[in-house]
Amino acid sequence: MESKIKSGKYMKALRKESGLSQTQLGNKIGISQGNISDIENNKYDISLSKFCEWCSILEIKDYNKLLLIQ
Repeated sequence: MESKIKSGKYMKALRKESGLSQTQLGNKIGISQGNISDIENNKYDISLSKFCEWCSILEIKDYNKLLLIQ
């Protein structure tokens, strides 16, 4: 079973800093705007693979910072 990540509020801040809307990010990683919203509000856990895609798009190099935030 794949690990899940819960760092939604920080992920939201990083997405906003990058200038991407939820829809734009969702289109880039293949999930809906609604799911992006749920992830950012910690209502839905993002899979590790989608988390890595999200980090790649936002050019986040140090995943450990996100993994430690709850």
